[in-house]
Amino acid sequence: MTYTYNQSKLETRFDQESLAWQNRYRTAPANKFTYIDKQYRRKYVFDLLGSGPGLALDLGCGPGGFFHSLCDSGFTVIGLDYSQEMLKLADEESKKNAGIQLVRGNALELPFKPNTFDAIIAAGLPEYFPDDLQFTNELKRIIKPKGKIILTLRNSRCVERNLWKFYRAFFNIQLEAAGDYREHNPGKLKAFILSQGFTHYRQRFSHFYPFPWPISEWLKPINNYLAHIMERLFSKGPLDILGSVFIASFEAPEQLKQK
Repeated sequence: MTYTYNQSKLETRFDQESLAWQNRYRTAPANKFTYIDKQYRRKYVFDLLGSGPGLALDLGCGPGGFFHSLCDSGFTVIGLDYSQEMLKLADEESKKNAGIQLVRGNALELPFKPNTFDAIIAAGLPEYFPDDLQFTNELKRIIKPKGKIILTLRNSRCVERNLWKFYRAFFNIQLEAAGDYREHNPGKLKAFILSQGFTHYRQRFSHFYPFPWPISEWLKPINNYLAHIMERLFSKGPLDILGSVFIASFEAPEQLKQK
């Protein structure tokens, strides 16, 4: 299915989903038979990011699920989102951590001066844009030399993702905004990012599916237990076809040419 970028549609969608996204970050796994992929995704983001000090931009911050970890890592934080309902929840979260500034804005036309940020996180955001070039050009503009950027993206090579494409086509199943996002090939994204002049590229993988649906639902406790094991075994590769999500980390060089 071809993806068509529609800013107004995205705003409406995330206004409606704001509470659901807040809960995904607030709910911690109770035991080894409970598996919440967002908890792993956040851990890997900060493993790759490292610590401050510096000014960090949480781009597409949503309800503020990364704020506490960013502050604990020593960063001063600005959170940007286009959804007003997301920003209302982010404001609640920001009050738990001193000094967080919130901005409403479009990530393709960022309201910041060049060379502003030491670090940028964009979790689950690039997949909603029409292409990667305009977005990375904005990242280039606002990141400082040697600044670090972390993106999280949907893995187009994932076996489970491709199986769901078959389900949707064969059984005419419509999922959450099916088709209202893009997926990325990890190898192609790496080549693209390096072609834009960024350096020190690294990847991690997350959100594993031990069993295909509907078996994963029938055997949910076992599926969840095995998913934890797969996170430990495969988050750094080499079986990138198993992870539904990948996290890309890269840096700006001392001299980054604008295109």
